[in-house]
Amino acid sequence: MESIKCSVCDKQFNFVTSRNRHFRRFHRDQSVGRIYKTKIFCPMCGDEIERNLKSHEELKTHLEIKHNITLEVEELILSHEDFKNWICEERRDVKYISRKQKKDVRYPYQLIYYNCNRSYNGYESKAFKRFPKAGGSKKICGTCPSRITAKIFDEGTVKIKYIKTHVGHEDELRYQGLTKNEKQEIYSKLKNEVCKKRILEDARTFKGNKLERLHLLTKMDLRNMSRSLSKTRNADDMAATTIKVLHEWNQSGQNYGFLFKQIGERHSILRDEDFAVGFMNQVMESKFKQFTNIICMDGTHNTNIRGWELTTVLVKDDRGVGFPVAFLVSSRKDQLIFENFLDALKKKVGEKLCPTYFMTDDDPKYYNAWINVMETKPRHLLCSWHIIKNWNIQGKAKLKNTELKKNMKTEMGKILKETNEDKFKELYNSYFHILFEAGEIIFLNYLKKHYFQNMERIKMWAHCYRLNAGINTNMAIESLNKFIKYDELNKKRNNTIEKLLDMLDRVVEDKEWNRIIETERPSTETYQSRIVRDRHRKAENLQNMVEEVGFGEFSVRSNSNKIYKVVYGDRVCRNDCRLMYCVVCQICLHHYKCQCPEFMVKNNLCKMLLCLKGNGMNVG
Repeated sequence: MESIKCSVCDKQFNFVTSRNRHFRRFHRDQSVGRIYKTKIFCPMCGDEIERNLKSHEELKTHLEIKHNITLEVEELILSHEDFKNWICEERRDVKYISRKQKKDVRYPYQLIYYNCNRSYNGYESKAFKRFPKAGGSKKICGTCPSRITAKIFDEGTVKIKYIKTHVGHEDELRYQGLTKNEKQEIYSKLKNEVCKKRILEDARTFKGNKLERLHLLTKMDLRNMSRSLSKTRNADDMAATTIKVLHEWNQSGQNYGFLFKQIGERHSILRDEDFAVGFMNQVMESKFKQFTNIICMDGTHNTNIRGWELTTVLVKDDRGVGFPVAFLVSSRKDQLIFENFLDALKKKVGEKLCPTYFMTDDDPKYYNAWINVMETKPRHLLCSWHIIKNWNIQGKAKLKNTELKKNMKTEMGKILKETNEDKFKELYNSYFHILFEAGEIIFLNYLKKHYFQNMERIKMWAHCYRLNAGINTNMAIESLNKFIKYDELNKKRNNTIEKLLDMLDRVVEDKEWNRIIETERPSTETYQSRIVRDRHRKAENLQNMVEEVGFGEFSVRSNSNKIYKVVYGDRVCRNDCRLMYCVVCQICLHHYKCQCPEFMVKNNLCKMLLCLKGNGMNVG
């Protein structure tokens, strides 16, 4: 260990603090061997030796003698309240940095220094240096003499010594910050969810002819301020997620986070490095038990910084609107994790669920996990949109004939949407013959292997085998995923898991309130209402095309000369039934049944039903 000794009397010490205490006590008046480490430099002297000064008073004298600069000094005595207002005037609260001194019991005041924020204190970081700013550093090569010395007395007065003159720099906007009042106003707007575009417009409104710092506000400034407003439970994302699940979702026995597997936690099936959290609150559980006819399940990506998948379980309610009933955020995307998720979901619900239909995309892992865990086997339907997408991708890659490649999507769409079984078989046999004659064996074998291998597979996607199912595509989940990514997450992928779970809370709450509002105050701008209006306008063109062929039975000719049969429905509805309800015709979806694909497959109120009223038929 290097010896520590006094520079005057050579006495040895074990600690530097002991040596310094000895020096102050016995050699206070001796400057031999004592080195002054000051951080005050003249901003006008460049690299000269005398620019290193011992105090601000010496800096003041140096500027007056060597550089002929006279500093303007102002002394004031104000009250505490007046001092707070004074320090905010002329942007002094952002031009100066405060440095409090400990209150000395020998003096009846507390001393605070406000130094110019452009001053350089001589500190050089040894850490990795980033690339210099385009506008350069705001620190000058020296100490600006401008400063405020405030003595705050206990009796309520403040004695101020204010050196106004700045040396070594100009008053440039690029190096100024926002004042406390300006920040508070912006924070208030952000908390009230004012549009950021509107905040920028307000900030850039000129009240005079002078350009101010507030006019230079950018989207990045608002983004940083918004980030500081967000509540972070812990700096570590996994620790914050644990607090969210265990101390908020699962407090008081709520068990909203019914599945929670942390990284590093031992599990009987999953790996130690796996992560999974399942979410279902009380509202979602009640909807899951209430609407069990149709269940949809699908996953999406790009919702969090870790790249983990968000899986949604959704039901169709009594109004035909999708409602999310369970979410899963997991690091795995295989069948094993979904079996664990559904097993925990089954225990959470506490009763056996027997849905009629289970819709997914063309990946079998969701349905296989369901039948393995739930011990029920609902009718498995594939989303028509995903099927057509797969055909389009494979057709472009496998078909060589340009004309067949161009018409493939149209021809396969006709096969998929055909509602008559005999016509369906005729269409696909005819198209297969065309592919065989053209030598497109690769695409033909692909269709036979993946979609036409047996009747069970065909019944999953062909419309003629899913009549009156009430669902055609998985667009309810796709629409929800789009809302989550674009409206809630603003197309950002760097979201933490904690932030993602907070967002899921808001989405479910908004969905429930939208359902309540739609029930109490029906709107004409919903998806179902727009469909009904469109069908009513089209029904007005079907004049003199309806023929009554029996009691409660009608024959309607469409614009394409196809004849559809319309009969009374077998369900007696209440007067307040508003599922796909036309207020002009006073007909709901259950009033009649039609043979057209719009009604049989999509379960929409079709123009054939609405035209009955317009043609004077007795449909009351």
